[in-house]
Amino acid sequence: MKLFNNSPKPKSKPAESQTNKRNELELNNKELQELVANSALSVLKQDKQYDNLSDVTVEFGYLFSIDGHGLEGLLKIKANQGTFYFAAQKNSIQKLNITEELFKGYTETFLEIHG
Repeated sequence: MKLFNNSPKPKSKPAESQTNKRNELELNNKELQELVANSALSVLKQDKQYDNLSDVTVEFGYLFSIDGHGLEGLLKIKANQGTFYFAAQKNSIQKLNITEELFKGYTETFLEIHG
């Protein structure tokens, strides 16, 4: 499983420190990653044309647990039948119709705000 490499930003202000405590980056939480990835695969496999997926890899743009909000994540699944993008929000997962450029842009923007 290839993951987004996100090095921690230095904390320079007390406000940033409090924000970082409330927004926990979950890219090292393997159990949560597997849960989200399996949920995305389940959504994809509900469409019968994707029953026979192989060569599957998952890449997270970001995966956060936000205090008072819940889970927030963006991921892509690459397989023999294409690349598929998903958003995880609170307790749901939704397939997205976006491009690779949008995936990268959303990831960068989200990490700037919450990272």
